[in-house]
This record gives sequence, structure tokens and C-alpha cells, in this order.
Amino acid sequence: MSKREAKMPKADTRELNQDVVDLINDQIVLEIYSAHLYLSMSAWFSEHGLDGYAHWYYIQHLEELDHAKIFYLDLIELGAEPVIGAIDAPDSDFKDVEDILVKTYEHELYITASIHKIYDEAIKKGEYRVNDTLEWFVAEQVEEESNTSTNLDRFRLFAKESPSGLKDLDDELAQRVLAKGTRISTLEAEI
Repeated sequence: MSKREAKMPKADTRELNQDVVDLINDQIVLEIYSAHLYLSMSAWFSEHGLDGYAHWYYIQHLEELDHAKIFYLDLIELGAEPVIGAIDAPDSDFKDVEDILVKTYEHELYITASIHKIYDEAIKKGEYRVNDTLEWFVAEQVEEESNTSTNLDRFRLFAKESPSGLKDLDDELAQRVLAKGTRISTLEAEI
């Protein structure tokens, strides 16, 4: 070994802290639950003739599955074992559009708190190897909260008392497409 090689930092081969792994595994379950919840909401909208909202929630369902996959692949890349726990059945009894929009926003606030808990624990345990993923999710949750809050606000402003406003919003939400994120593509390429 040369002097230069001896001075180079060695790769971190420690096992990932089990508390952090457990929290990430719990988050995988939450992301899959979120996907099921949004699929349930999509079904409600379909049943009530709001195909644009149904489409938006179906896309959201797919995004949440991608989020679970990101955490899953990150654990594998870091040499930890993903363990998928039981997934609770999502709520499917909704009163109306506003009820779903409120529950969606509240759910995203809950997911944000969960991501922050993982981030705090990773820092506390010195697990900087998960920082890139967690920083991506912190930014993603800012977007999720903004989108769900905007959907609720726009419904209350333009559609709550206006069938034509509801139709306009429904038509607009039908235009959503699943964004092709580079985060998941990069992880899959590495494994």
C-alpha cells in the first residue's frame, strides 16, 4: 500500500444503525399505506364521477409506491435488510370532496413528521450515509404539503359552492402526469 493510499479515508463499512434501519422500514410501510390510501380515495372519486380527481389520486398512489421503493433500494445499497411490516387497510369511508382533501393534507403533515423523525435520528446516530435520501424526502414533503394544501384551498375558493368550478378543477387535475424522477432511476441503475 502506498503512503497516499494509506492516507485516503476508508469506505464506511459499518452496519447501518439498527434504530435508523427500523425507522426507515417503518417509513416503507407508511409509504405503501399512503399508496393504498390514495388508491382508496381515487376509487371514491371514480365512484362519484370525478375522474380528474380520481386520476390525480391514482398518480399520487404511484408516487407513494416509488417513495417506498426509494427507501427499500437505499437500504439494500447500504447493506441493510428491508423488512416490510403489516400494512393497515386504508380509510374508505369519505363524506365528500372536502373531507378527502382535508384528510390528504393532514396525512402529508404526518408523513413529513415521520421523515423528520428519521432525519433527526440519523443525525443523532451519525448516519450521514442516508442524508442524500432524507434531504430529497424533506424537499419532496415541502412539495407534497404545498400541492395538497393548494388543492384544498382551490376547492374551497372555486368549487365548494360551484358545480361548474368543481368541473373546472376536475378537468385540470386530469392533466397531471407522473413525473419521472431521477432519484429512483439512479438507485435502480446502481443495484
